[in-house]
This record gives sequence, structure tokens and C-alpha cells, in this order.
Amino acid sequence: MSRHIHIDNLRQTDPKTLEVLIQDAIRKPILQISPQTLTDLVALSELESLPKPLRRDLDVFAGRVSQEIADLPDGQVIREFLEALDEVDGAKVPDTIREYILRESTRDGRAPEGREHAQRLLVKWEALDPELVELSGIAPRIQQVEEEPPEEEHKATSKPKRKVKKRQEPENPELAKWLSTALLEKLTQYRDAGLAEAVLIAGIRKDAEHLYPTLMPWEINKILRTLQQAGQVRRTAGRWVRVGRFW
Repeated sequence: MSRHIHIDNLRQTDPKTLEVLIQDAIRKPILQISPQTLTDLVALSELESLPKPLRRDLDVFAGRVSQEIADLPDGQVIREFLEALDEVDGAKVPDTIREYILRESTRDGRAPEGREHAQRLLVKWEALDPELVELSGIAPRIQQVEEEPPEEEHKATSKPKRKVKKRQEPENPELAKWLSTALLEKLTQYRDAGLAEAVLIAGIRKDAEHLYPTLMPWEINKILRTLQQAGQVRRTAGRWVRVGRFW
């Protein structure tokens, strides 16, 4: 068995140290990285406030993780990978990894055993929201935009406040509008109990297969977060529920 790279406390490390620590790990195949380190690295890739070089490295890494998971052969290899992932605290498994496993749970090219194993993992994670990551010295992943201070106060301040970058909107406004409508309609149908995240995402992707055949789970999750921030939906114990007056 290949020797696993393991790095402790990645989620509590400052960005400058992190940039040095991860260079070896992000160049290794995923089967040579410990499951905890793998999930930590992918969770870090979701942070918007990282320095640009570090963010770029982690984005590339997360994309490669997606491809390598898809390329894992059926049988012993995918089984051992999912079993190792099952040993990680579910709250430490980020949305991005959950999206990759959701894909494997429904992918036609994956053998039934692998799909069923992936589905069991998703069920286990449903009740656990992914923990937000807050590195030393930077803000957490979900941000509120700071308002500019009054002009007089601004002049009197020796060190101006650093603006927090706004979360980018989806590049396709039509897709964003379609997703918002589809998600709200779907959750309205199940307004009493809501829907498990994996079931909701799978249903939306099914509905979109003719209009948006390449729709990815992360695109749906992005709109869900936007609706959540707007107070139109909430996530409780792994289930999304419609809130507010809508009938």
C-alpha cells in the first residue's frame, strides 16, 4: 500500500505557512494522501479569501481530485477509498467532496456496488453540516461585506479598513434564475419535511438534463446558499426546507 501524506491542523494554519506545507501533498495522487488531509485541502479550496497563488493551487488540486475520484476503478479500489473517507468526521467533509461523491452515486459509468456505497456515505453525512473553515489571520468562508465608514471617520483613521470581497455571482444569469425557480418549486412541493440535499440535487439535475446537461452539483449548491442568505430556504439536519409565506 502506498504511504499516505498526512498534515495536521491544516484548518488552523495561517496562509503563508499553509502555502509551504501543502506543496508536496497537492502534487500527490489522492490515494497517497490521508483522507483527513484530502478533505482538509478540498475544504480550504472553498475559501474565497485566500491569497491568489494559494487559491489557484487549491483550485487546481480540487479539480484534479474530482477527476481522480471519477477515474477510480470499480471493485477494491473504489471500495477502499470510500471506506477510508467514511472514517473522517462527517462534519469535516466539505460540500465539494460531497458533490463528487453524489456524482459517483448516480453516475452510469460506476458499478452498482460503488454507487450504493457512495449513497450510504451521503446518507450518513446528511445530518451533518460541513464545518466552516477559518484559517488564522483570514475571515471565514461566508462573509458580510463591510460598509465604508463615514468620510470624516475615514480620514481620522490611520489604517483604513480592508474591504471584504463580495461573493461572485454565477456567470450564467439565465441558469441562476432557472435554478432559483426550480429549487423553490421543488421545495414547495415538500414544504412539510423538506428534502435531503442529495435527493434535492439529484432531482434538480434530472429536471435540467435537457436544458442544462452539464449542470454540476456545486452550481446548485451555490444557488441554495444564495437562497439561504435571502431567507427563502434553510438547511436543517442535512435537509433543505422552504421557508416564508409562499402559498
